[in-house]
Amino acid sequence: MKQEIEDQHAIDSFELARIKEEWKKYDRPFLSDGVQAKIRRAFTHTARGRTRRDMPAADRIKEFIADLDFLCVMKKAHDEQGQRCDLAERRKDVLKRCRLALDDLKKIERGKLILVHEPTIGRLGLNDPNPHVDHFMWLMLDAAGAVPPLQKFITTLESYQKVDEAQKRTGRPPADDDEFVRRVAEIYTEHIGRRPTTTKDGPFVSVIQAVLDVEYPERAIKEALN
Repeated sequence: MKQEIEDQHAIDSFELARIKEEWKKYDRPFLSDGVQAKIRRAFTHTARGRTRRDMPAADRIKEFIADLDFLCVMKKAHDEQGQRCDLAERRKDVLKRCRLALDDLKKIERGKLILVHEPTIGRLGLNDPNPHVDHFMWLMLDAAGAVPPLQKFITTLESYQKVDEAQKRTGRPPADDDEFVRRVAEIYTEHIGRRPTTTKDGPFVSVIQAVLDVEYPERAIKEALN
């Protein structure tokens, strides 16, 4: 079910690349100059100030920071979307109203729910230069056209509800619950050219510390890299 939803709403890779390129042109990056400086230093110096022997090329670091900046924007949007339980209740409310609307549309389509008043009976002559506009019939046709897209929307919301029910967790939640650290690791490998490590004084850990402004998210990093 989850895969079906992802396939249905997948963003074309070329479109995502275009969005990322547009974001890079933005005059005010999401990451502050101070954080960007910390990230660059993570690749050039250790926490004790020693110069790293295996520092990547400057252009690789630049591309990594650009993608990381975009990724941080996505994380911010994710964090602001609300708690899973709140969203589930919101969906239930919308589903309830959509189902009521769907029932009404089906009644209108079948002529069982009348919403307009016709002053006269419509004429059937096809050659009539001034044919009577049968608003009641037009409303039935409009309702019939509105049923399929609304039904599709309801089905999609119901699918999300089922996925949420299946993904309900018990016990301690994962440290990298939103998979942000995992995504950073992916672009790290792509741009820096080597896999990140859990080394406390390593560049990857330093990058995560700079972005999340935390001491050492050991559990999140180990979950993301394992």
